[in-house]
Amino acid sequence: MDKFDMVDVVASLYFRRQLVSFDEKKLTDFFTKNENYSGFLYILDVTLQIDCVFLLFDLDIVDILSNIVNKKRFEYKDEDTIDRINRIIYVLNGYRHMSDFEIELHKEEYKFYQSDTRGFKVDNDQMINDLIMNDVSVFEAITNNDFSNVVDCRAFLSSILFLLSYMPQLFISDTIRKNVCDFVKDVENGKYKLNRNDKKYLKQFKKSFNDIRIIKIEE
Repeated sequence: MDKFDMVDVVASLYFRRQLVSFDEKKLTDFFTKNENYSGFLYILDVTLQIDCVFLLFDLDIVDILSNIVNKKRFEYKDEDTIDRINRIIYVLNGYRHMSDFEIELHKEEYKFYQSDTRGFKVDNDQMINDLIMNDVSVFEAITNNDFSNVVDCRAFLSSILFLLSYMPQLFISDTIRKNVCDFVKDVENGKYKLNRNDKKYLKQFKKSFNDIRIIKIEE
């Protein structure tokens, strides 16, 4: 992740949300516009290098991306763009030709990674899309210091742990660290409703968060 700057990583985070939430027509219409296509190629290339296994949870997205790439690929003659397109096609074709066994193996490994990163079990395919959507909402909440839309505290905290892994450079900011600390204090002070499992997870979250050593939440 170090080879990508923060702008690219954030753009990739939002791009992942678009891929799991937009339908085929909306994705195709938006990204095949002349003013959007080059940017689409760039952020797709970045995303495939950062985190591409989530695409295996919906192979229709792989087909949609392949079709979008192929619509305009031959209109570009510069070497950098051609190289980028070739990298993208190589990865997407690799996914399209995987055996069912290989796909399931990669999906199980990815769910294990997500479970380990977030601190709770991710055990079904739909959870992946839900978490991708939630990650963007949590990113916006901690960067804007606006937690008014928090509904599920455990899901919210789990996305913070994921963001620590996905974009650790975000938490170098004193402001972001303070926003997270203030939110955790509000949770502990009863501002947000917690069930027994949430309270147990909060303790686990604080330990995991502190172990990363980017920030220390005071006990």
